[in-house]
Amino acid sequence: MITKHCVRFSLSLCPKQAKGATGVQGTVRAEPMTIPQGKEKFTLRFDCKPC
Repeated sequence: MITKHCVRFSLSLCPKQAKGATGVQGTVRAEPMTIPQGKEKFTLRFDCKPC
């Protein structure tokens, strides 16, 4: 799925956004996120280069 708005940025989990934040540096990592839906798990991958 491709979205127009970044889910990671909306949840304040963007590594680029956290670089300038005091006390947050190094704690936010660009790891894949998962969404559980019943018995299935969906892995979210982000392409942060164009951002």
